[in-house]
Amino acid sequence: MKNNNKTISWFNPALKSLAEGDRQLSDPRFGLIHNLGGYPHQNISSVSIVGHYGE
Repeated sequence: MKNNNKTISWFNPALKSLAEGDRQLSDPRFGLIHNLGGYPHQNISSVSIVGHYGE
């Protein structure tokens, strides 16, 4: 299974309003990550929603 840590690190700067160019939204509150993989008879999928806790 692919590690989602790299994917999370891609949009972490956007949540902190530090991303550049098209990757930065005006008011980011959360991000959604999905991962699909495996062999045809052993598929796996995952979804993570990441954001600032308590906001």
